[in-house]
Amino acid sequence: MNPLQWLFRKCSIGRISLEDYRAFLLAIEKYHDLNDTYINIARLKKPGFFVIHHDVHRDIDRMMPYAVLEHELGWKANYFLRNDPHVLKFPPARKMINLKHDVGLLYDMLDSCHTELGLTGRDLEQRAWTRFQNTLMGHLDFNITAIACYNRPDGLDNRAMWKNYKYQTMNIRCDADTDFCEDDIVYFKVQDGAVHYLKRDYYGEYHLVKRWFRIRGVRDLGRRLKLGKKTRRVVVRFNWA
Repeated sequence: MNPLQWLFRKCSIGRISLEDYRAFLLAIEKYHDLNDTYINIARLKKPGFFVIHHDVHRDIDRMMPYAVLEHELGWKANYFLRNDPHVLKFPPARKMINLKHDVGLLYDMLDSCHTELGLTGRDLEQRAWTRFQNTLMGHLDFNITAIACYNRPDGLDNRAMWKNYKYQTMNIRCDADTDFCEDDIVYFKVQDGAVHYLKRDYYGEYHLVKRWFRIRGVRDLGRRLKLGKKTRRVVVRFNWA
């Protein structure tokens, strides 16, 4: 069984345990030479990569064994943390950084300001931008340089904040949801005990990949991946709710 088939099978039976995750990292060993963080990929303009992406919505402490395991096996990962005192807190985040992982911010300021304050239009954008700035300024010890978007089902698209504001002015060098939208990147989104087998378009929207789908001249991409053949640009995104 190839590693991507393994991932589909394990997620269909429930949450991934630490031992499951160890088996997954061992199974994807052939991608090890492509593994890196978003920041290094963007900075060095790497043509090929294998990204391990974690969205952490609750207590960060439960993620520490996974971060330690990745480090022991020589993997770099990206941990994006919600702006919550139980998640974005110093000791475990600093330990992740010391393990050579990248710690970023999982942002939802546009939607949260709309939901909590009832704001719309320009007032909403200004308040969301202020909250984004304050969040980063309040966590300077983490040296956050990467961000990723969290959109609730039926909520506002938080990426819309970048129409009138530039996250780069806050020393953010990479947004995983706006800077990595090339149509030759294959995404595996692991959420709610299921794996979504996706590609993205120029606007960052996800689309299911069918067995006959074609990405940049690669015929039968779905079948190719399920057979375990190596592809050049892959992101595996885990959602830990």
